[in-house]
Amino acid sequence: MDLLAGKSSFIKNLYGLPMLLLWSALIGLSLFLNISFLHKEALRDAAVDARTHMDLNLQYRALIARMGGVYASVERVAANPYLKVPDRDITTNDGKKLTLLNPAYMTRMIFEKVRESSAFPVVNKITSLKVLNPANLPDEWEREALHLFEKGRQERSGVTNINGLPYLRLMRPFFTERSCLKCHGHQGYKIGDIRGGISIAIPLTLYHKTEEQVGKTTAVTHLLIWLIGSAGIVLFSRLRKTAEEELIRHRDQLEELVKARTKDLTAANKELEAFSYSVSHDLKAPLRAVDGFSSLLLLDHMSKLDAEGIRLLNIIRSNVQKMGQLIEGLLYLSHIGRQEMDLSVIDMKKLAQDVLKELKPDLSGRKVHFEVGPLPKAFGNRALVRQVLANLLSNAVKFTVHRDEARVQVGGNTEGTETVYYVRDNGAGFDMNYKDKLFGVFQRLHSNDEFEGIGVGLSIVHRIIQRHKGRAWAEGKVNDGATFYFTLPVKDS
Repeated sequence: MDLLAGKSSFIKNLYGLPMLLLWSALIGLSLFLNISFLHKEALRDAAVDARTHMDLNLQYRALIARMGGVYASVERVAANPYLKVPDRDITTNDGKKLTLLNPAYMTRMIFEKVRESSAFPVVNKITSLKVLNPANLPDEWEREALHLFEKGRQERSGVTNINGLPYLRLMRPFFTERSCLKCHGHQGYKIGDIRGGISIAIPLTLYHKTEEQVGKTTAVTHLLIWLIGSAGIVLFSRLRKTAEEELIRHRDQLEELVKARTKDLTAANKELEAFSYSVSHDLKAPLRAVDGFSSLLLLDHMSKLDAEGIRLLNIIRSNVQKMGQLIEGLLYLSHIGRQEMDLSVIDMKKLAQDVLKELKPDLSGRKVHFEVGPLPKAFGNRALVRQVLANLLSNAVKFTVHRDEARVQVGGNTEGTETVYYVRDNGAGFDMNYKDKLFGVFQRLHSNDEFEGIGVGLSIVHRIIQRHKGRAWAEGKVNDGATFYFTLPVKDS
């Protein structure tokens, strides 16, 4: 037991752990996605810069090519030893010696100056599978790109290391133009042939530094969000744990209260059974004695009694009998709540016809028309449901006694998960303002002089229907009849 208690306590202490783990996983996933996005953004920015340099390079080379190259003083620029053209070196009229600078040579010179002045220079290179200058020989990555260009590829890009530093490389094919034939025609190229490729390499060091700085800021932001969220989860978990402990405490108190009430109810039921026994034996016995002795007086000593004495004895006997009926009704009403509910399918039409057969012998001299319509089968306790029909039909017969031609209808229909039954008559009816009193014990809307009764019959109906989880209600109008409804559940429900 101690081990189980310790395990339960450990689980309670870890109450908010699953939420905290989930929150941590979400923050970690968000950080990972943001860092990945920053890396992709850095490469995208580098690719944009590479394409910008590539476009400027192509425009610059095209301009120089259209001009046929540029002559410069040999005192400032060394002649290109790989340029084999007749007019590469010339002398002006004033004796200055000039050398021809072709586009590739000029471009190389510019990027060499950039490389000398920058810690992270952009690398530009013109390469080919057939080079004039050995410095233009392609490396492995460029060689693969040149072969891809021969197969129709228009561009290649990727991240590689150059001299131990990461670079984003971009390379496009270089097509032979008419101006190219002056220097490369002897290599067998024709206009439109792929003569090689132009490569731009953007150093990624600065981009990575920017990425790292933004990444640190992103990580700190995520850490703050995680801390705030974790604090909220811990606080919420503690509040919820406290609320649940309070709920468990109230539940335990409620269970104890229910046990106490159940104990009291059991005691009350026993007292009620004792009272019922007392009523059944101790109260009914004197009533039988009073009724018996009154009957003996009328039988054996009637000659000694005057008319008033006989009338008084008859009144005594009548009230004793009513008292007996009242006691029987109360006993039956209390018995309903304790009776076992033996449920089965009931043929309501046959049950109604059986009840009507029992009522017909008491209707001699009266015109009563009974109409039993379609009645769906019910699911309930047959004896109790029979008592419901008996009470309602007896009331219908009783309250139509002043009609020259009484009409009583019985019908029903299924609505969803319940079946509604009704008993309708054209009798005395009732005032709907008092409909809530109809099903109360001893509640009567008519005097005993108008219609006999003890005021228990409808209470019995209401109690029986309640035990079947159904409903009972009535509609009526004074001197225009009444309709009593009750519901029973469909078997499947």
